[in-house]
Amino acid sequence: MPARFALVVTILAVLIAPIDAGAAEKVTVALDFTLSGYHAPWFVAQDKGYFTEEGLDVTLGRGYGSGDTVKKLATGAIDIGLNHPAPLIIANSEGGNLRTVMGYLNQEMCAMYSAAEAGNVRVPKDLEGQTFGGPPGDICTMMLPALAEKTGVDYAKIKVQQMDGPQRLAMLTAGRISVLGTFFDKDILIKKGMDQAGKTMVSFHYSKYISMYSIGVTATQATIDKRPEMVQKMVTALLRGFKYTVANPAEAVKITSKLHPELDADYVKASVDTLLEGMWDETSKAKGIGILDPAKMQATRDTVVKYWKLKSEPPLDQLYTNRFVEAALRAVK
Repeated sequence: MPARFALVVTILAVLIAPIDAGAAEKVTVALDFTLSGYHAPWFVAQDKGYFTEEGLDVTLGRGYGSGDTVKKLATGAIDIGLNHPAPLIIANSEGGNLRTVMGYLNQEMCAMYSAAEAGNVRVPKDLEGQTFGGPPGDICTMMLPALAEKTGVDYAKIKVQQMDGPQRLAMLTAGRISVLGTFFDKDILIKKGMDQAGKTMVSFHYSKYISMYSIGVTATQATIDKRPEMVQKMVTALLRGFKYTVANPAEAVKITSKLHPELDADYVKASVDTLLEGMWDETSKAKGIGILDPAKMQATRDTVVKYWKLKSEPPLDQLYTNRFVEAALRAVK
């Protein structure tokens, strides 16, 4: 009799309990490139439990260039991406349907690096005759033809050698390439490598010649339509990570280093500082972190259409939306 009673109680408990009660929704994220301190808001949201509090089970992965991240979004391999707008605009001009759902870095971050004793690339015209090394999906590689055309450089005189990101500095210091392009948060790492090789680092920033948005948080329109609550929760949790990072940058550095001890400690600090510089523009200062300005987004689109010679111009309202970040800003004080 007790055994029967226990069995009945167990069956009733199973029937009454909600199916998958409390189960977190799985979300796969690919960042733009190798891990950096400017990814601190993601790591803070992960470490502080902001994703978990929103009912999300988030898997964060490094990226292999914005172009690769956009391809993974388009094929459904990932749910959320962090990428430059250029490959998104290119993809949408070819029939894609992606949207930036939150601004992240609001000034062009690419910079060009070489040794004074070798390439000595101080202005774009110096790129002629050089061997440039970089991943094909990396935005600084993708922007090279546009940079060349805008500044009167003969792109045909630049030899482009494909390689994964971590290989570039060693190839540069060894003299196997003469110039590389990457986000300027890497200043400190490149200078360290150059110093060790007994060479002098020289560089210039793309932003001196090209003005546009840099990386933002992206989803496909299909994901937005099918899982709008997930997108909202992701943006809200990430906004909390941003606000914590801005208010507590030293703690954000510690969290990033704790979760990723393989990263150079000086680099983590420097790249968090890069985030705190690059995340702000007039719009984000006035209206809130992550808000995208229509005029600046149009200028970004027009730059990509012109210098990438796109056959069609994607409508502006099909490139981005502020609806999620606006709601997050109302919720997160």
